[in-house]
Amino acid sequence: MNKAILASLTMSVALLLSVCSMDANASSEVTLVDEFNYQGQQVVLDMDVGRAELIASDDEQVRVEVSVKASDTNWLSFWSNKDVTTVTLAVVDSSDKLVLKLSEQDDLNQDWRIYLPRHAKLKVDAGVGEVIVDGLSASIDIDLGVGRTEIKHQAQYGEMTLKSGVGEVSISENGKALAVDRNLVSQSFHKQQSGSDEQLYVSVGVGEISVNN
Repeated sequence: MNKAILASLTMSVALLLSVCSMDANASSEVTLVDEFNYQGQQVVLDMDVGRAELIASDDEQVRVEVSVKASDTNWLSFWSNKDVTTVTLAVVDSSDKLVLKLSEQDDLNQDWRIYLPRHAKLKVDAGVGEVIVDGLSASIDIDLGVGRTEIKHQAQYGEMTLKSGVGEVSISENGKALAVDRNLVSQSFHKQQSGSDEQLYVSVGVGEISVNN
């Protein structure tokens, strides 16, 4: 093939890919913000893929900010031209639970930042990603398929259970590392004591758990 024709075809393909990528990126990210009155419910986050940072505050509101992007699962993902502008917060606010999730989660990457009352009970169900909890003093329940969980708490838990099916568990209290149970590929930690009804439960299928106060 003539070198000039080959160069022309190469430039045309590159230009086409660039235009397609620009069109996709133009509609591939959105940020959603909302605020809810807290009335003693358990706060529940339902996230398929992404990152969540849950931060204790002294307010009696739950403040939510989530950035949503189309997933880059393969190098031709721009051909699908995933439009996230139709994605909304799908919140279920009942007497006992405040459930936070997106209206759709397929092929999306989520980045949550949630401020919640320090004394709020928390539950997180996540598929793949990272969950960071900072400063809460009530019960925490986290179930993560693959990824990393980090918890900095201000509670005296009556019961603590940490389990990583394949990965590492580390826990410290007042700066002192505690011993964990180690098997071939899994690690776990369990402690029960009187004086508190609050519980800490963290389960990660594959990945890392880090807990300290």
